Amino acid sequence: MVLISLFDSKRAALGRQTSIAIPHSSSIMTTVIEPGSLSGLKRAAFIMNCITTGQTKDEITRTMGGDAQLVAMWLSFLQHNHWIIVGPDGWAVTAKGAMWSKKITDETNVAL
Repeated sequence: MVLISLFDSKRAALGRQTSIAIPHSSSIMTTVIEPGSLSGLKRAAFIMNCITTGQTKDEITRTMGGDAQLVAMWLSFLQHNHWIIVGPDGWAVTAKGAMWSKKITDETNVAL
């Protein structure tokens, strides 16, 4: 079990905390990105980075907090703008997509 303590300003002022227990599974390691933590084209760059590392659409969806509609929208955007293509082995980032991903991450100082 993993125990996570949650503090907020009101509870901290009263000296209270909320704890939740989450079953721990060593076989599943997923970094969950809160969709709200990335905005605009940073989401597109993040998804292209996931594709570059070989993640599938389902894996990207899990990483993005399970928001399948958001991932589908960004994949559609990326494909429409020729930043990614669907090949025989799945999604692939094009040279144009790699250029834009680099430009987005360089200009925003975001490490993906």
